[in-house]
Amino acid sequence: MKRCNRQPGAFKAECLASAEHIASRARSAGKPLAIFMSGGIDSEIVARSFRELKIEFTAVSFAFPHDKSRHDIRWAETYCRMHSLPHKIIEFDPLGFLRDEAIHMAEHFSCPDVYPLFEIKRLMMIPDFFTVVGNGEPTVQFSVERDRVEFSESASDFIVRKWVEESKVETVESFFKTTSELYVSFLLDPLTQIWASHAKSLRFEQMTWWKFYLYKRHWPDLRRRQKWTGYEQIAGAYFELENEIKKRFSYQSEFHFEGYRDFLLDYGVAPSLK
Repeated sequence: MKRCNRQPGAFKAECLASAEHIASRARSAGKPLAIFMSGGIDSEIVARSFRELKIEFTAVSFAFPHDKSRHDIRWAETYCRMHSLPHKIIEFDPLGFLRDEAIHMAEHFSCPDVYPLFEIKRLMMIPDFFTVVGNGEPTVQFSVERDRVEFSESASDFIVRKWVEESKVETVESFFKTTSELYVSFLLDPLTQIWASHAKSLRFEQMTWWKFYLYKRHWPDLRRRQKWTGYEQIAGAYFELENEIKKRFSYQSEFHFEGYRDFLLDYGVAPSLK
């Protein structure tokens, strides 16, 4: 990502601007839009951004062959039914993928993480769409060790991006990184800055759940939900493979720990907190 070309607007305004930009790319590619909807709040915010602009899309969810994987999908189903959105549910066997394909993909990408391999596999399963994945929001946390609020990035994002570039797939693999302005608008949001101001004194080590309130500030009718992705059911096989590939490709996958204020200043903007 590059420095911002302008002062970022409000988070919601930047989400809508990114949705319009992506829709234009899909039209140029001559492909219908598909938005990955896990049922979580991130993908719902992406869907809301397109729907508010009356941009047509198909919601796509991936179902695992065990009952608890359906928990999050029910949120996606309910949202799509309420708003008369087409919803495509694709059956996906994660254990079979871990057993038969994941290790070969890890070797190809020298990948020390399992999660990006799942992302690549899912993107491969719907080649006829211009796909949008609802992730990529900044990972903001308070580091006790470094005594500062900072954000971090992961090599996982770059592995998926590398595959996208190699395969020339029409996709936006991280919606919240569509533009620098959208990414930074999350960090400049007043609720992010409130969190950052109190993170040290209240030991708010992660912003993961706090972001719900940021989203709800812009979409007041957003409902909170218990997160259950289905991956919990395959945790044993997941971490067994992750341990194996980390031994083969033993580099630090979490990187770029940078101070919150320093990062924003580098991008040409500044937070208002002191």
